[in-house]
This record gives sequence, structure tokens and C-alpha cells, in this order.
Amino acid sequence: MRRATCSDAFPSGHTTVSLVYLACGWRLFPRWRGALVVVVAGIVFSTVYLSLHYVIDVVAGVALAALLPPVLPVLRRWTWPAPPAAIDPYCSSVERSYAP
Repeated sequence: MRRATCSDAFPSGHTTVSLVYLACGWRLFPRWRGALVVVVAGIVFSTVYLSLHYVIDVVAGVALAALLPPVLPVLRRWTWPAPPAAIDPYCSSVERSYAP
């Protein structure tokens, strides 16, 4: 069994980021789906094979990647201000028509 070092991480960021890129690439680049799957599978496998992460780190990284799509829009609404038309009830209809 290897010793813990200061560079150990839980969950696996390699797995999380790779799976998020796979999800984005899956929708944006349909022709590249096969290559994306092979690359991401290689990254996920190699993190355990090269002893960079334990299997539980990878499992937690997969769970985190699965939670990001539904959670990020909620966090965005909580942390970013609303558009000006939604904040200012006194703005004119002309200003509201230009709001994003």
C-alpha cells in the first residue's frame, strides 16, 4: 500500500473534468464521439492504473460529474445578479426589449 502524499486528491478531478468534456463534446461534436469515449476511458482507467487515484476517488469523480449539470444552473441563479429589467420594475418597455 502506498503512503499518502500532499498531492492526493478526493474526488478525482481528472475523472470529473474528463467526463464533463465528454458530455459537452458528445453534443457539440457528434462525429468525434468514438474518439472522445476512447480518450476519456483511457484517462479514467490510467488514473487508477498509474496509482494516481484509488477506485473510490474515480467513483466519486463520476458522481460529481453527474451532479454538475443539474446543480450549476441553480448555483448560477443564487450567485449571479439578475438582469437589470428583472431588478428594476420602473424601467420602460423599450429598455426591457433590449434585455438579454
